[in-house]
Amino acid sequence: MTAARKREIVPAASKETSDSFRYLTAASRLVSIQAGLGAGQQKYGVEEAPLRIVSCGFESRLLSAGWDFETDDPLERQGSPSPVSQIPHQRGQSKQTQSFHNAGALAQALREVSRRTARHAWLRDFTLTLGGDHSVAAGSIHGLAQAWDGLGVIWVDAHADFNTPSSSPSGNFHGMPLAALCGAFELNQERGFEWFQPCLTPADVVLVGVRDIDPVESGLLAAAGVLAFSAEDVAKRGMATVTEQAMAHLLFRGERPLHLSFDIDALDASLVPGTGTPVSGGLCLDEAETLCRQVRQSGLLVGMDLVEVNPRLEEPSHFENHEGERTLTCARALILAALGRGPSR
Repeated sequence: MTAARKREIVPAASKETSDSFRYLTAASRLVSIQAGLGAGQQKYGVEEAPLRIVSCGFESRLLSAGWDFETDDPLERQGSPSPVSQIPHQRGQSKQTQSFHNAGALAQALREVSRRTARHAWLRDFTLTLGGDHSVAAGSIHGLAQAWDGLGVIWVDAHADFNTPSSSPSGNFHGMPLAALCGAFELNQERGFEWFQPCLTPADVVLVGVRDIDPVESGLLAAAGVLAFSAEDVAKRGMATVTEQAMAHLLFRGERPLHLSFDIDALDASLVPGTGTPVSGGLCLDEAETLCRQVRQSGLLVGMDLVEVNPRLEEPSHFENHEGERTLTCARALILAALGRGPSR
C-alpha cells in the first residue's frame, strides 16, 4: 500500500448545521498550543515544527472560516528540552528502577502543556496542540480530560504508543503516552510526574492507521482490549466506514466530547519524509482528510494534536522540481479538514 493507492470514493457529507461544534460556543476561540517538545525521541527538528506549521498559511483560512485564532506557548519560558541521545535501553527493568529518557525534563514540560490546555478547555476554547513529538499528548489529553467529562480519543498513528518503560526497546517516551494515559504503567511514580493521573480507559480510545507495533506492545494492547484499525483495515473497508465504526465504538454509551490525536507518520512514508519514524503502507492524504472531516462533522470534536512533523528531515533538493515540504503541506491539509468551519459559522 503506497501513496499511489487508488483514490477512495467517499460519500458526500450531509449539510452541516450551525451546531457543527456542539460543545463549543460562538465565543470559543481556536487556541494553538505551541508544544515544540522533542525530548520524547532522538532526532532534532520536531521542536521547530509548531512555528513552521503555523507559517505554512492555514491561519488566514481558519480566520475566514469563522475562528478567532490565538497562540499559546507553554514552553516559552523554560525552553523545549532537547531530544535524547542514542542511549541503549534495557528492557525488563524492575518496577523500582524502570524509567525512560529525559524523564525530568519531560515531567516539567508536560505539566505545563496540561495546565495550559486545561485552562483553555475550561473556557470552552478549541485546543490545537502542535508538536513536537507525540509525548505532548500525555499533557494535552491530560489537560483536556480535566475540563471535558467523558473524553473520547481517536489516536491516528503508524505506531500504537502503548509501550511501557519496561517493554520499550528504545526507552523513548513518545512510544508510551497512550499507555500512560490509560494507566498501563504508573507514570506518577516517576519523579516529577506526581501531578499525573491516568484519565482514559481502553474503551475511551480507538487506534487508526497502525502498522508498526512492537511484539510485547501488541500483547499489552490485546490485554487492555484497545480497539485498533490497521492501515490494511482502512484499505479494505474504506476510511469512511472505519471512521463510522470507530465513532460508533466511542459513542456506544452516548454522546461525548472527542479529541483527535494525529501523528503525521500515520500517512504513508512517501508522503511524509519529514517525520522521525516514517512507515510504508500508510494512509493516503484523501483517507486522512476523510477521517478529519467526518470527526468534525459529528459536532463532537473539542481538541486536536498534530505531532511528529520534523522539518529538518525534509530538504527541497531531495524531491523532483525542488518542491519539498510535503510533510508541512500534509499537516496543513489535515488541520483544515478538521477545522474548516468555525463555531461562529
